Amino acid sequence: MKKLNKLAVLTLDCQATHSNPAIGYLAEIGWVKTQANHTFDHEMTTENVESHLVKVGKNVRIPKQFLRMTGIKPEEWKDALSKKVVWQKLYRMAKRTSSENRGICPAVIHFSRYEEPYLKLLHQEFAPNIEFPFTVLCTHEIISRLYPGLPRKSLRAAAGFLGFSLPNLRRSLHHVVATAFIWNHIVRILEEQEKIVAFEELRDWLRNTPPPTLSKQRARDYPMEKALLKQLPDEPGIYRMYRSTGDLLYIGKAKSLKHRVNSYFQKKCRHAEHILEMLSQAQNLSTTVTQTALEAAVRESDDIKRQSPPYNRALQPSERQIYFYSKDFKSHQTEPNIQHPVGPFPSNIKMESLAKLIDVLNGKIRKFSPRLIETILDILPEHAPEKECFESGLEAFKKEYCAHREMPINVRHVMKWGTQFWQEKLIEQELEKEIKEAEEDQEEGWTPERVFKAQKRIIRMGSFQIRRSRWFCRLSESSISWSKPNGSEEDKHVLIFEKGATNFRYRNPLSGVAGSPPGHKKTLLQRQSYFDIATYDRMRIVTTEMRRIIQEGRNIELKLHPGNTLNKEQLQKILKWV
Repeated sequence: MKKLNKLAVLTLDCQATHSNPAIGYLAEIGWVKTQANHTFDHEMTTENVESHLVKVGKNVRIPKQFLRMTGIKPEEWKDALSKKVVWQKLYRMAKRTSSENRGICPAVIHFSRYEEPYLKLLHQEFAPNIEFPFTVLCTHEIISRLYPGLPRKSLRAAAGFLGFSLPNLRRSLHHVVATAFIWNHIVRILEEQEKIVAFEELRDWLRNTPPPTLSKQRARDYPMEKALLKQLPDEPGIYRMYRSTGDLLYIGKAKSLKHRVNSYFQKKCRHAEHILEMLSQAQNLSTTVTQTALEAAVRESDDIKRQSPPYNRALQPSERQIYFYSKDFKSHQTEPNIQHPVGPFPSNIKMESLAKLIDVLNGKIRKFSPRLIETILDILPEHAPEKECFESGLEAFKKEYCAHREMPINVRHVMKWGTQFWQEKLIEQELEKEIKEAEEDQEEGWTPERVFKAQKRIIRMGSFQIRRSRWFCRLSESSISWSKPNGSEEDKHVLIFEKGATNFRYRNPLSGVAGSPPGHKKTLLQRQSYFDIATYDRMRIVTTEMRRIIQEGRNIELKLHPGNTLNKEQLQKILKWV
């Protein structure tokens, strides 16, 4: 009976466009031969992995979401192998592994319910007359029995829990190495914890040990040290969560570090899937106390930009950048100038639909292809209205708003209409609700009335983004003063912006700040010139925090230049528009 730690195994991973082979395509497969009695060597294991892209038919369209998740580039497909060649390579490796183990080839896969059907499909297609060469072992099933209370047991969660960091992109190479790492560790854990040392003992244990029930899964056992949670301060600040290896996982902000961090570990607390995956790995944390929650929010954003923790999705720089548009919104670039004076806009906010709509309203476009309709309404092809329906809604809009307007329609009209349309909606309605409304619209049937409303929304949202960009430019050279909770008017917090960067002061009323905001004389173009994603997010976060301060009933003032200081009531009105 061969010991587990001396057993040669293939750790294997498949990347497919769907979990069901009947409707999905195998796009990539990788494997490596490993033994658990060898100290895990990340570099050597990576070098030994054999990984291949798999050719798909010429008419097969690989989903964009799959390409985003894997990061597979178009030029990589030129090296793809046919399924037959891939199977032949894998089968030869299986035979060599089997000869080392006296007749068996264990295939160690983390989620075998997804990979095994694709392996069996390859076997049936290219070697139907021989026995299936693999004995599949699922590390997810093993982890589920060893650690039933672990919140999540995905490959990323399990590997991170044991001390291994996976890249964000889902490629077979990295998943094979992570599975080899997990196998190396759980063989030792099985021997120490369950006294399992042989292959057949492991198979018997899996057969005879039932997987955890749903009720057991709800009793989460977080790996975070409880002693760390007890000593957290009841003050605002930044918290950081780490793996056992010291890898940074997540950065967060809090009005109270004690309450916020402990809220993650409440039994009935609901979390998004990626947060549960992160909490399955987090075993250490650190904190930085700040004087105010606003400072914590700003520093959280800046720290995320600098350190890019894998589980901070919202404020990552990733591929986001800043754009400045021409006045007709037809061209954009990353630097502002006289030809591109409108902005800044983050690159995930696109003005193409507004530009096309303006051309349509000006009569420059008279023929409406399906692609044009999709672009104007910014929707997927399957959600687009029929041409006749779109034209009816367009004519209704023109009759209502363009009949008595001077031509051509330009940014001035957009801003005027946008103001009107914004007033028609609930002014306090936030951008996120607008986006949700647009998504819900896609699920309903199209009518001319809906097309009419969609055009109003495009203009409303476009004018909102323009208005917000102007506000951010003004805010980037300003001074903010706000009172402490239950504090005196003489004892205030102060935030000074210069070139969009922050300088916090405390116990210093705004009237005591030397002079006015340092850059209050700067032109719009000068202010636009130093905007990047970090500066844009900083302005957005401070705007949100100003709303919160007002909602808490505290006094706040914003000084834009020597003769212009906005009080709480004035800010409350302005913030509804940005």
